[in-house]
Amino acid sequence: MNVNKMMTLEEMKDFISITIKDKVSEYTGINSLEVREYSVEGSDQKGFSFYYKNSYQLPQENLEPLNLLNDLVTLIVHYQTKYKKVDHSFIDNLFNDLSLSLIFNNYNIFNEEHKKYGLLIKDLKNIGAKSYEGKSVDIGVIYCPDIDALKQLKSLDCDYISLPIKKTIKSFFDEDKPFLRLIDNASLAIVIDDQFNVTGLLRKKKSQKSLNYVIEKKFNTHVINKTYNLLLDIYLENVKEILESNGREKTVIEEIDMLKKDMKRDVNNCPGYIYFSIKDSKINVFTENEFVLTYFNGDWKVKPYYLINAIVANYLFEIHADHFIFDKKIAYFLFNDLMDSIEVLTETLIRLSNCSTSSIFLIKNETSKDSNRSNRQPLYLNALSNKDNNFNIIDIDYYLIESMSSVDGALIFDSILNIVSFGEVINMSEAPKYPDVFGTGTKAARYASKDCLSIKISEDGDIYLFKNEEQLIKI
Repeated sequence: MNVNKMMTLEEMKDFISITIKDKVSEYTGINSLEVREYSVEGSDQKGFSFYYKNSYQLPQENLEPLNLLNDLVTLIVHYQTKYKKVDHSFIDNLFNDLSLSLIFNNYNIFNEEHKKYGLLIKDLKNIGAKSYEGKSVDIGVIYCPDIDALKQLKSLDCDYISLPIKKTIKSFFDEDKPFLRLIDNASLAIVIDDQFNVTGLLRKKKSQKSLNYVIEKKFNTHVINKTYNLLLDIYLENVKEILESNGREKTVIEEIDMLKKDMKRDVNNCPGYIYFSIKDSKINVFTENEFVLTYFNGDWKVKPYYLINAIVANYLFEIHADHFIFDKKIAYFLFNDLMDSIEVLTETLIRLSNCSTSSIFLIKNETSKDSNRSNRQPLYLNALSNKDNNFNIIDIDYYLIESMSSVDGALIFDSILNIVSFGEVINMSEAPKYPDVFGTGTKAARYASKDCLSIKISEDGDIYLFKNEEQLIKI
């Protein structure tokens, strides 16, 4: 993003490198950021970009949270124009405006109508703070900005019920207080139009999944498919490099490009509606972006869950690099099957995070056979195996994983995400002091990452990923 003339180059650089950089790390969960200056082609202007120094092996342009800098600098320029200055007192407002602009395409701080978007978030927050007969609320609100979004919503495997009278969200819940309990985000959710009036209800069909699962799955599938395609490109390019270095025929290399077309997933299925999931004053916002926005205690944060897929995939593909011998069956196994397991792992981590289930997952650089489970594990671990084979995460019930995660110690996976063990104690006798780590569990997870990929879910729901005793990301 070009530097606006109203702020000098040095002022902009200091503002971004010092003040904004720390806030971006907090906002996105991505640390180890550095700010780079670049020359704008065809002019004497300068620009700035954030780079992640410990790469996920993803192209920089695909680190979506970092691309927010363009929107952020645009807002900084707007702030200079509107408020005649940008300083520390504007930081919270700046990131609030950034978040709202990421949710609503029509958000513009120069237009007085932009205030209605902030008022909607305020109303949703106040509703989330309410309770009905001592029970906190759990409410789903679906915003349809146009008729196409409403058509998409009606195409879900749910019942849409149109209401005869439009009401504001505030009056809807103030006048009909039992709805605080009925709109439970599982069986019922409310639908609002472009003026934020309640126009209908979405109702779960009998014997179907809960509404929040169905709606979130639509958004998650879109993000997963985009991540899948990105990683597929990287994976098959690695295969091509290995084959070319081994002198394989050109026709075999060409087959890989054909295989890529066959394996690509559809990414034209993103919902046009916006989904607000409100529980205990916390708002999760699902949009067309590749991340979830959360609002809690006045702070916005970005949750780039897709990076979990990317980090785990790159770690496991590196382990299996020696098996990158071109064969359709092997390609499908190493990518399709492994990606399916990774996607279930990410979904499991998100669910545990939402339940604030403190746990540690370790992904070891070994197979189930390498772990020699039968010679050293207690009898109850038979629950994790089918005859001589350990269950893969894709085959085991979530609630069993949740139970294993709640046991003191770590849940262990092998390099194809078979569940090897749980309740494993991490020996901390030689662990160094980590000045920037708080909590015994987080310290243990970081120390364990010296020879594996370590994932820690904290009691407040944060997800940490560690490798080589370094924090990769905090979501």
